[in-house]
Amino acid sequence: MTATRDNIPPSTTIGTTLTKTFIWLVLGAILGFAFFLLLTIVGDSANMIVGGDAIGWWSSNPLISILLLIVTLISTFVGMAILIATYSMLYGDEYYDFGSMFRYTVMTNIVIFIFLIPVYLVFMSDLGSLFFVMALHVALAVYVGSMQLEMMVNPHYSISASIGATLGLVWAMLIYGVIIAAVSRSPVQDNLHRYIIWPPILMYGLIPLGIGVRRAIYTRMYESGSDSLYLASPSELAQAATAQDAAQEDDINVEM
Repeated sequence: MTATRDNIPPSTTIGTTLTKTFIWLVLGAILGFAFFLLLTIVGDSANMIVGGDAIGWWSSNPLISILLLIVTLISTFVGMAILIATYSMLYGDEYYDFGSMFRYTVMTNIVIFIFLIPVYLVFMSDLGSLFFVMALHVALAVYVGSMQLEMMVNPHYSISASIGATLGLVWAMLIYGVIIAAVSRSPVQDNLHRYIIWPPILMYGLIPLGIGVRRAIYTRMYESGSDSLYLASPSELAQAATAQDAAQEDDINVEM
């Protein structure tokens, strides 16, 4: 396929990849610590209101699942909104449609929120599983949101974008699993900071890194003449089929 201005894969440099990853990572760290601080304040407030200890409140209160669900929704939505605004300012030539990106982010977070409501409720009595569901919530929001941003840049390379985002998601979940396994023998209440802070840091840091690595690799592939992950539009497929039929007719006419 002959490359045109519209179907060249989004290119990147090491500096751009590291800059974008740093932006996501800093935002993930801020959200993670803010999330932990907010939940700690809520737990301490509940302790003062109802009495007892905050540790007991964390382990027995059925409202903690609803609290985690709502706070995670707000944090992921705010995080993606900040990222969209930042990308629009720093990379306006590429991420130029702020309105559409923001609208898709809102719809995505609402869909994920609705989908995970019953999951939060099912695991409301198991604090460890509940925090894993929270990590899954963050992972889905960042994973889908980052892929949407890349697909809006150039939908012809949506397959390539999904590969990069999936690569980052796998890295993040593996590291999170190692962290949780290391503290699995201790009570969940003693490691709340690990369960709460690490998911935003890992998801916001490694998923965009995977996308950047994918971009860098595919840029080299494209420069070497390979464009195997290009996703043609229906009109392009129709044009290619027409050209192929015309070529076959010319071959038949030559043979006759």
